[in-house]
Amino acid sequence: MSTMQTCLGDARNWIENHRAQALAVLVLLAAIVFIIGLSLSWFVGSKSLSTVGKIQTPAQLKVLGPNQTSIEPIEISYDESRGDVTDDNGNVTIRRAFCVQSDNDDNPSAGGQEFELQVANTTNIAGLTINVYHVTVNDSGDKSGTVIGLDGLNRPYSWSEKGSPISFTFINSADGTSSLAKELVANDPTYGTYTDVQKNARPLYRYHKFEKSDLDGYKDEKANAATNFIIECTWNPGVVTNADGTKVSNVKETDMVYLIARGTSGN
Repeated sequence: MSTMQTCLGDARNWIENHRAQALAVLVLLAAIVFIIGLSLSWFVGSKSLSTVGKIQTPAQLKVLGPNQTSIEPIEISYDESRGDVTDDNGNVTIRRAFCVQSDNDDNPSAGGQEFELQVANTTNIAGLTINVYHVTVNDSGDKSGTVIGLDGLNRPYSWSEKGSPISFTFINSADGTSSLAKELVANDPTYGTYTDVQKNARPLYRYHKFEKSDLDGYKDEKANAATNFIIECTWNPGVVTNADGTKVSNVKETDMVYLIARGTSGN
């Protein structure tokens, strides 16, 4: 008998005597091959998906002061040197400057991205109106601007309102006007489960979504890193007459106004 035949015979005898162990080895090898196949399929599929549907990093939204400097709480005390005015009926109008930075630190070359701006206020002051405007940036020394002052780095700025007030949509108005926010709901987003809140302390929210084409400097699918705005608040600090004929005193009344920037998608 040849050496080859002897080796084959020995192998056959070993398999006959160790059938269970050999079967287990074959099953294990098959399982390993199957797992490798699944891993390769997942890897190829993942690479394919990342190529077809690459996810863009969200914009880093910030509400800032003029020239993208830090913003302090907006002071709304009457200040004629900043462009505040009073009309013949005693109505006071104050205007303050801010901007929304909506670019991405990871990809600054992409410029500003779309965002949603929300304005919220408490409703203690009867007849308070709030408007937001786009801006024309003047030479820093121009004294004719709608809003003039110093930014967070003590540099002078001069901005003027541009166009008509931006149209906002109320989120939680009780009657579609700016007079009052509706009753709190269960698990309210502002107060949670707390319900003992005076009606005029409930913030009244409105919003406007800014597409990329609405942002400052938009051209060739690219916008400035920040978009500038002026917020304008008008009210009568004395006694006012409501639409139903009742009179209300705004003397010593105060309100809070909030500016909130949010992303417009899950990207």
